[in-house]
Amino acid sequence: MHAYRSRRASETKGAEPRPKPTRPSVPLPAPKPPQPPPSDRVPERLPAYFYRLSAADQRRYLASDGVPELPLKVTDVVMARVAALRAALETEDLRAVTRAAQQLLDALSYVLGVTPAAVEVRGVRPRNHRGELHGLFYPRTRPPRIVLWARTARRHKPVAPKTFLRTLIHELVHHLDYALLKLGASFHTYGFFQRESFLVRALLIAEDGRTRAAAESAKNPTAMHGTKTLYAPRVVDARSAQPPR
Repeated sequence: MHAYRSRRASETKGAEPRPKPTRPSVPLPAPKPPQPPPSDRVPERLPAYFYRLSAADQRRYLASDGVPELPLKVTDVVMARVAALRAALETEDLRAVTRAAQQLLDALSYVLGVTPAAVEVRGVRPRNHRGELHGLFYPRTRPPRIVLWARTARRHKPVAPKTFLRTLIHELVHHLDYALLKLGASFHTYGFFQRESFLVRALLIAEDGRTRAAAESAKNPTAMHGTKTLYAPRVVDARSAQPPR
């Protein structure tokens, strides 16, 4: 260990004066402008546990972080399954909710080209000091299994439809990390949450468009006839969808 200390006056008394430094005859090189960071630099938002992962898992983490979107086409079948899930949640019948959630997951998996996971919906959420448990994904079972809960832990109230849908999509994204992206593991990366929001936003945008079209059609039944339609597309490209204002 090297420590720097300033000398006292008594230690420097009688010492020969140091020569003054002379200006160098060769001019110093101009400072280099700041360079942009390389594209392969590790993102600054990495959590502390990233550095405790194995080298293989670090590569999987970074691969997950670099995928913000998924090749989803929101078809009429998918939107019909979203509406059926909302209707099932209103009945508060766990078997009906399980069946509707499974059918929506089947439709999304078909569009994305993967084998669907199995869905199980239970009653009241488990709770501990860390909070309520919304959902679980079991990747090692055959088929992979998703478990969701339909009621809140404290008041035992039904989970809001949008919250339930987001939880289902969250667990689906875990499944897609294995089945579609072939990562071999699933981490809560920034890219993971981008993919989750991408899917949820695509479904809600398409659902909002259908609701508006139905409302306009009810006000003006003749509006859906002729050369122009209020809401005609059968397939919505999620990558070009914009959130409703």
